[in-house]
Amino acid sequence: MKKYILCDTPAYTNFHDTSFGNRILFWEFAQTINKLNNYEYTILVKSEGHEKWGEMHWLEYPNTFSVTEFKFPKTCRCCKGTNSVGECMNYIQIEDYSKIENFVFENSNRNANWVHVMYSQKTFNWLSGVDNGRKLSSEEFTNIVLETYKETNHRPIFDIEIYDKKLETIIKKEVENRVGLHLRSDSSNSVYIPAGVSRKEFVKEKLDRYVREGLDKFYLSTDIFTHPTKRLIDHQFSKFNNGVLGDIDSFFWTTDLINKDDEFWKDSFYEYDKEEYVWTGSLSGNPNIILEMALKGEEFQKEKNWIKELYDEYDIVDYGSVLKKYDTYIHNFYKLRCIEVIDLFSLIYSVEYTDKLGNSNGTFSQFVKNYREKFIKESFAL
Repeated sequence: MKKYILCDTPAYTNFHDTSFGNRILFWEFAQTINKLNNYEYTILVKSEGHEKWGEMHWLEYPNTFSVTEFKFPKTCRCCKGTNSVGECMNYIQIEDYSKIENFVFENSNRNANWVHVMYSQKTFNWLSGVDNGRKLSSEEFTNIVLETYKETNHRPIFDIEIYDKKLETIIKKEVENRVGLHLRSDSSNSVYIPAGVSRKEFVKEKLDRYVREGLDKFYLSTDIFTHPTKRLIDHQFSKFNNGVLGDIDSFFWTTDLINKDDEFWKDSFYEYDKEEYVWTGSLSGNPNIILEMALKGEEFQKEKNWIKELYDEYDIVDYGSVLKKYDTYIHNFYKLRCIEVIDLFSLIYSVEYTDKLGNSNGTFSQFVKNYREKFIKESFAL
C-alpha cells in the first residue's frame, strides 16, 4: 500500500486571493517531512469541490495530487476504507508540531501510512516566523523546513516548476534586466506604513533610486486594481453575486460552471490604462465587512488611478505583456491562475526584486524571495 501525506488548505479566501503563500508554507512542510522519510509518501492536497489549488494547472508540485476529499482507500490494511480520517490506526495527525518529537516515522511506534498535516495558527506562525504577533528576525527564526534546508542546501519549493516551457521562456525573456516590483493593496494584515508622503510619491522615489543605479526597466505585480467585492468568499455569493455562482451552493461548483459565469468575471482582469481607480483598502481577510459595505452601497477606500502615470513615466510591463506574447486562449478561471503564476515567476526571474513599496510584505512575497535563493545556490555551484 502507498503512503500518503494529507495536506490541509489553510486560509483560502477566494479566486482573487487564493492564499497561495500560506498554502505553500504547509505544502513545503509536508514535502520536507516526505524528504526526511526518503520520499516514501505521496502528498494529497484538498481542493474541496472546485480548484482551491488551481495554480497546479500551471505548476508542477512534485509527488503531489489534488483531491476533493480525504478518505482512506479500500486497500487500507487497518480499516478497509470504512473509517474516516483520524480513526485509522495507521494515521498520524500533525496539528501541533511541537508534539512531534521526530518527523522520521520509520521507527515510530505507529505505522505512519497516513500523515495528516493540519492547519493550526500555532503551526502557521512556526512556519512563517511569527511569535506572539511579532515577526521574528532571521537569527531567531527556525523550523524543520529551514533546519533541513541548512543541512541539505536544498528546499522543496526549488523543485516547483512551470509545466509549459513556452510560457516560462516568454516570462524569462520579458523580465530580462527588469526589476520586479510587488505592490500590495492594504489588507487586514498589511497597511501603508510611511507617513507624510503619498503612496504614489513613495513608489516613485523607489523607482528613481533604481534608475539612478542604472536599472530603468520594471515588471509590476499588483492586486491594487482588484475591487474589494471580488474578494468575497464562496458562501457570500448568494447575497451579492447576480450570476449563476450566486444561485448554486459552492459545494457543487465545477470549473466549467466557474468559467462560464460571465457576471462574475466582469472586470476581473485589470488593464492599467483603463482603470479609473486603484483600491487601496481591499479589506482582504474581512469579507463580512466587505459584504456589509457592498449591500449598503458604501464607498470603498480608493484613489484615482495614479499607476497609469508610472507606466507613462517609466518602462514598466506586467502580466499583459507576457499573455500577449504567449498568444494562447485561456478561459477565465485558468487565466486568473495563469496570471498568478506569471506574476510569481516574473518576480522570481527579474534581475532584482523588491516588495518595499510602502506595505509590509506577505507570504506571497516571501515565496518569491525564498525561491530566488535557488539561483544564488546555483551560481555558487558553478
